[in-house]
Amino acid sequence: MSAIEIEDQIKSLAPDELQKLTDWFVQFALRRQEEACENEEWTDFSLKNFATAYGDDEPEFSLSDIKK
Repeated sequence: MSAIEIEDQIKSLAPDELQKLTDWFVQFALRRQEEACENEEWTDFSLKNFATAYGDDEPEFSLSDIKK
């Protein structure tokens, strides 16, 4: 379905149907935004904890140390 077809269908909605669709879309957008924020928080948390997983006294390994 093209954007023009979707626009035509939206224009044909009754005011109460349009309000329901608008309310649904706002809730959908808010949930997506919350999910994006939550994912960003988990990524930040993971990176911080990964950085603390290895202390300064841990040995350094080069690529030649890795065995197949």
